[in-house]
Amino acid sequence: MITCRLYRDGAVVHEGAFEPKTVHAAMRAGGWAWIDAVEPSADELAELRETFSLHQLSVDDSLRWGQRSKIEFYADYLFLVLAADHLMNK
Repeated sequence: MITCRLYRDGAVVHEGAFEPKTVHAAMRAGGWAWIDAVEPSADELAELRETFSLHQLSVDDSLRWGQRSKIEFYADYLFLVLAADHLMNK
């Protein structure tokens, strides 16, 4: 499942399902997007890759679960993997 939060001037302006047109419009208006991909399907990842011109390694990393947390810097975006499963077991 993919959800997104769109921000402008430090405030949330949209929160809900991922919609490429909405994300592009918000970013053109000077905002930024936080994308939450929890157990995404291959089709959902393909849509994200196309929408944001993601590097294939980011997409490949999103298909493999059980990775340790990490952060990677690309020219146009930040790729972050968080392992929160230990938080759910409390």
